[in-house]
Amino acid sequence: MSMTQAAAGVTPIEPPRGTARVRETIADTAVRLFLEQGFEETTIDEIAAEAGVSRRTYFRYFATKDDAILEYIALLADRITCALESRPAGEPGLRALQNAMREVLVDEVQDTPLARALTRLIVGTPSLRCRQLGINARMETRVAGILAARLGLPAVDTTASLVAALGADALDLGTQRWLEHTDDDTGLVAEIDAVFDAIRKVYRQPSAKARTAASPRAEAEPAKA
Repeated sequence: MSMTQAAAGVTPIEPPRGTARVRETIADTAVRLFLEQGFEETTIDEIAAEAGVSRRTYFRYFATKDDAILEYIALLADRITCALESRPAGEPGLRALQNAMREVLVDEVQDTPLARALTRLIVGTPSLRCRQLGINARMETRVAGILAARLGLPAVDTTASLVAALGADALDLGTQRWLEHTDDDTGLVAEIDAVFDAIRKVYRQPSAKARTAASPRAEAEPAKA
């Protein structure tokens, strides 16, 4: 689903032929109405009517009203995990995850007022936000498994799970910062990169015990993250 297409017009259109195109038309129509009227104020009957399909046809493609807007988020999560699987084997886990996110988000998310409005709608609607966090949690679990496999570790590994959790947090916090910074040109990817950089600074700091034993030179040259 294209977020640009989602609010491109206000005139009801006849759905194109083909199940994939009908699904896209319903989803785009739903997003447009959500942005125009509000999520809670928009009914499934209105979406179906605007999309030019019956209520029965709507439920053939989407089980709930939430699904029509969250399908795009789920697709992004799937693409991030696929991109991670394709990263070079020797790339450190956190860096590989960051680059996988960059690869997908640069291609899929445009820094436009429409994209911000759609993301703000999801984050600001409790039912949508809850399901978005669920999608992120499932992605985190899959990422942990991929990272463990890359390192030759057990499927459930603390290190892999920690890196996956940090990546999920970077994505979420970076997105929130992107929504807050509407008065500058900082893009979504740049905000997420900034969070990853902050994570590296924190985790390069040695523990109190390690600082006591470390030489000044060792502290000045932390291990690469």
